[in-house]
Amino acid sequence: MKSLAFLVSILFISSCVFAQEERVIDSLHIQLKNHQQNKLKIGAAVSLLYDTTEAIILFGISKAYFGNDPLKSTEYANQLLNLSKKIGYAQGIANANYCFGNISMDKGDYLLALKHQNLSLKQNKELGSKTGLAACYNSIGIIYWNQGNYTKALENYFASLKMMEEIGNKYGIAVLYGNIGIINVEQGNVVSAEKNYLASLKIFEEINSKQGIASSYNNLGNVYADEGKFEMALQYYLNALSLQKEMKNDDGISISYNNIGEIYINLENYDEALKNLFEAVKYQTKIEDKEGLSGTLLNIGTAYFKKENLIESEKYLTQSLNLSKEIGSLDNLKFNYEAFVKLDSAKGDFKNAFRHYKLFISTRDSLYNEENTRKSVQSQMQYDFDKKESLAKADQDKKDALAKKELQKQKLIRDGFMIVFAVVGFFALVFFNQRNKIRTGKKRSDDLLLNILPLEVAEELKLKGSAQAKQFESVTVMFTDFKNFTQISEKLNPEELVAEIDTYFKAFDDIITRHKIEKIKTMGDSYMCVGGLPISNSTHALDVVSAGLEIQQYMFTHQQKSELEGRASFEIRIGIHTGPVVAGIVGSKKFAYDIWGDAVNIASRMESSGEAGKVNISGSTFALVKDQFQCEYRGKVEAKNKGEIDMYFVDGRINGSFS
Repeated sequence: MKSLAFLVSILFISSCVFAQEERVIDSLHIQLKNHQQNKLKIGAAVSLLYDTTEAIILFGISKAYFGNDPLKSTEYANQLLNLSKKIGYAQGIANANYCFGNISMDKGDYLLALKHQNLSLKQNKELGSKTGLAACYNSIGIIYWNQGNYTKALENYFASLKMMEEIGNKYGIAVLYGNIGIINVEQGNVVSAEKNYLASLKIFEEINSKQGIASSYNNLGNVYADEGKFEMALQYYLNALSLQKEMKNDDGISISYNNIGEIYINLENYDEALKNLFEAVKYQTKIEDKEGLSGTLLNIGTAYFKKENLIESEKYLTQSLNLSKEIGSLDNLKFNYEAFVKLDSAKGDFKNAFRHYKLFISTRDSLYNEENTRKSVQSQMQYDFDKKESLAKADQDKKDALAKKELQKQKLIRDGFMIVFAVVGFFALVFFNQRNKIRTGKKRSDDLLLNILPLEVAEELKLKGSAQAKQFESVTVMFTDFKNFTQISEKLNPEELVAEIDTYFKAFDDIITRHKIEKIKTMGDSYMCVGGLPISNSTHALDVVSAGLEIQQYMFTHQQKSELEGRASFEIRIGIHTGPVVAGIVGSKKFAYDIWGDAVNIASRMESSGEAGKVNISGSTFALVKDQFQCEYRGKVEAKNKGEIDMYFVDGRINGSFS
């Protein structure tokens, strides 16, 4: 189990690289002491100038304590704020709010952190401080990242990166590459993540930033861990730990210990994993890092689960779950619920396993919904556009040189293609006799891919290596769910339960295939499908309602047969709604075609607000099928989180109508 939310390393921007080293802190304290003594000697004539310099030193000391000693960091931030208010130093007040924001973030108080950072952002805008704006945007991005809001995180990271490029701050640019790489990992884009991390590492090495190099090592270790290259990941984590210890950076040390523990879990060395994880807990408790502690407790629970010590596993998973709820970390909650599904199943507590599975799905969907996906793309595009505009104005005189370089590049590409074609032709002749075997293998892989993805999406994936998400203005979504599933399933042994559900879902698959409906997924005892995509059509509502009635009839017949044989049988609720969705592929290792949008949520409410044995449709679906089906108006029915919705029961097809 991979939990990036507490494995990655966060880098904080500062106008000077204070780097959290004791010698730096000691040096700043000496500067402050000498400065205060000199100010007393000089007197009030130039007091204001000295006060401003003192505020700058206090700002540096507060930042130097970030992540290591929140009490001292708060102490010097308060001194900075009080002095700045006294002398009317606006930049000092903005800097103090920036410090308070980062201190609150370290403690997991994200609402207070956002309040301070947004205040500092506003003050820096009024002052026209690009350095201050860049720092605030980055910290706000980190807060949103901790909350699982990747769209807002990216939006602020790109705003910070733009500022850093304008002021030429290499350290800041490297930080932003690293933080954007973290979001790439969260969204499953490992290739882009590795590219950004390597770019970040290169800059940190150029400017000799040990803290930056250590954080890049950690982030690259995360990428290789995701790819299953555990030994390589472990070496990067150990290198990072060595540098963090050298700098006596408690925050970085805790991250490295946690990452190393995670790797040892994957290598099945659970004793070594627990040893490193408990070391991480020690440092996280010291610096009051609730976010990191929540993740490490989850890893400890996982390690004990792997050791088959279910009592200890439940103890630490519960602590992690409670802490995740306290700080409002959706990302950690998602992994908590997933871990409890496995634990409950191992204990034979299938009722709670099913409950935690539903919580896992709902939390996961809230992290990766259509709106977040759309806005993330918009943030990337907006940043790219702004950057191109800036470059166009600054580099007008280089256009001819770039054009010439592009022509040379095209020539190289053309020559390269000619060489490639020659090589391909040669190997085609050499391996001519293997053609039939290759074709057979390709057909098998194509058949397997088509069993997972729609034909059009599979073809796009094979052609481009990726498939673009698409907006569909009108589709019809159907959900089915078994009534009293948990109670009935407890009367069956696992083999009987799986066989029974398999029988139902195979029948559903046959029915929707005949009606040219796309199956999306099954979630426990719930079945989800949609008409009108990936190829749009005008009959999707009729197709889905017809399929719903067939499923209704199949369940009635199957129920009668089960009762005659004295076996337990299930009743089904069917809900249908028509509206717009976004459809696309999620994941990078195991592809899954999925849909998002309010229409999906309303279709689910149609199912949960229906009755067993009935096909319940919304007003929007009724408007499209009312001439072909006899429907009974139920009135406006209250749907959870959706208010009152017009609902209808479908009684059957009108004689002589569309078939």
